[in-house]
Amino acid sequence: MILEDQSTLSVLESLSGGPDLHQRKIAECTGLNLSKVNFVLRKLVDKGMVKLQRVRDNPQKRRYLYLLTPAGVAEKSRLTYHFIKRSMRSYQEAERKVADAIESMAAQGVKRVVLWGNTEITEMCLRLFATMNGGIQVLGVVDASGAHPLSVHPERVGVMDAEAIFVCDDSARDLPANLPVWRIK
Repeated sequence: MILEDQSTLSVLESLSGGPDLHQRKIAECTGLNLSKVNFVLRKLVDKGMVKLQRVRDNPQKRRYLYLLTPAGVAEKSRLTYHFIKRSMRSYQEAERKVADAIESMAAQGVKRVVLWGNTEITEMCLRLFATMNGGIQVLGVVDASGAHPLSVHPERVGVMDAEAIFVCDDSARDLPANLPVWRIK
């Protein structure tokens, strides 16, 4: 149901930009494939949330305009509210897991850590390491692109006097074998 809600919300949001979008453009804007866009649009039309208006002599060769009805605007608002609520719960859960990991690191005497990866979790970790009273210092963020202000190259981790690595990116590979690795669970 959640995936279906996300697809529906994506289509409704794209239609909010104006009725002159054709299905291929909606697919491009939403990242959905064309058959999924067609399915969602038909469902929205059947439920009275989108109205089809036939266009004659349209120079852009589009046969229909997709008009958001008041019911469609209300559904978009409802789905947006639930999306934000789910996102906040996910964020709070991730924050709790990071805080638990930091407390565990502090309990085991870790004082210096390197964050591995530049993601949203990295920023959460930096904030929590700074505000929690664990006394753990973040020495740098392994970010081969160099985009993060605390960026260090993976090859430099061995000379940084770090006691542990906190993985912030699930796709992290080739971690140093000589340091304990912490991940959120």
